[in-house]
Amino acid sequence: MTFELKDGLRIGEGDTVEIHRTVKLRQLGAGDVIDAMQASERVIPTPDGYQMVQSPSLMGLELLRRQVKKLGAINGPLSFTDLAKLSSRDLKKLQDEVEKLDAAVAKELEARGRVQPAGAGA
Repeated sequence: MTFELKDGLRIGEGDTVEIHRTVKLRQLGAGDVIDAMQASERVIPTPDGYQMVQSPSLMGLELLRRQVKKLGAINGPLSFTDLAKLSSRDLKKLQDEVEKLDAAVAKELEARGRVQPAGAGA
């Protein structure tokens, strides 16, 4: 899936600024999900000792940045630094397009499913 950002990602300064707008998304694999889970975990002190917790918002951002295959000339996954440089409307566009891709993948998987439940008609 490919689409264009409105404002784009600005890289460089002065006369050497490049604006990257064309985004190519990719489908996540199990390894991406595992890596995102690990990256979104933090050890925090609690009254009962240290505990591992996962941040749902950080998990979402980790998955989002991994779905970017390419942004202009920049190969994905996007860094958090580059993700933070996007305008709010470009971030929203990126999130919306990822949701469309995820929905299309889910629909495709559903279409591959069985017409009848296992054992039906036997």
